[in-house]
Amino acid sequence: PLAVLHSTLDDAAQIHPSSATLSDFRADSALIHAETEALLGATALVTPHAELARRVGKHAALVPWKNPAGIQRVPSNGSRFRVFFPCSALARKGVYELAEALRGLDAELLVLGGASEGSQDPLGPVSHRRAGLSELGTADVLVLPAWVEHQPRLALLALASGIPVIATRACGLPPHPLLHEIDQPDPHAIRSHLELLMSPKYG
Repeated sequence: PLAVLHSTLDDAAQIHPSSATLSDFRADSALIHAETEALLGATALVTPHAELARRVGKHAALVPWKNPAGIQRVPSNGSRFRVFFPCSALARKGVYELAEALRGLDAELLVLGGASEGSQDPLGPVSHRRAGLSELGTADVLVLPAWVEHQPRLALLALASGIPVIATRACGLPPHPLLHEIDQPDPHAIRSHLELLMSPKYG
């Protein structure tokens, strides 16, 4: 819902006031009111998104995501731990929290999208590069610590391919043995899961 979306982005903007994107768009108040009224009058809200269903409560009808066919995993050429970020390096996708979590780790960040936070790019101190979707199979983990996420298709693809996923509850993913879910974008929680996955015991 737009009211929830706006509230979430406003909270994130207070934490990251230097972000050029967290406050760049807000819907008209009349549209928010109309949507809120429509949702209040709905008999049920049908969704595969677990977090949205949780917010709606008893009026939610949770249906399964359509699980994709997995892709083949390919060993990477290098020895560094590979972290796949399945979107652009934007604040609403949790790039600030991910950058802080990666600081000092012997890992390479693969970023799928091309948009960024401009001059405030938090990935400056982090080893990273642009990547294509074809490189997902070389990743050791997919990380999506998003503030908002409506269609976590690549996270579902990673899980179907046997690739561990670290994601926020906002991604709405279903329970899975390879899913490491965190309540909110939190660099300490992300790093804790990364260190677990990087440990020889886990590997």
